[in-house]
Amino acid sequence: MFDSFNSPPPEHRIHVLWIWNALLDHDEIDRQIAEFQAQGFGGFVVEHHAEANNENDEAALVAALERAARTAARLGMRAYLHDNRQPSAPAWSGASAPCRGAGRARRSSLRASR
Repeated sequence: MFDSFNSPPPEHRIHVLWIWNALLDHDEIDRQIAEFQAQGFGGFVVEHHAEANNENDEAALVAALERAARTAARLGMRAYLHDNRQPSAPAWSGASAPCRGAGRARRSSLRASR
């Protein structure tokens, strides 16, 4: 049992919150994911800020997300997409957040299409 603490499976390791303020090229995606793995992370959660996509190129965003999902799968890591388009307000903003979980951000597994 104690051996599993030395080398836990990816789903039980810490995951990185990976904020994309701009679209990354495929080589940079691969490099950063390999770095996450080398540091012992089990996966990552991508949060893409749509306003940072100046070209508004949805096809390029989907291709980048698919690349991240394929690279994670190849390396045995977990990949998730954080949907931050839900209406909510951080406590420090002074705005009131909806109650009972309404407007909570969602997280979806990233899987590359075949």
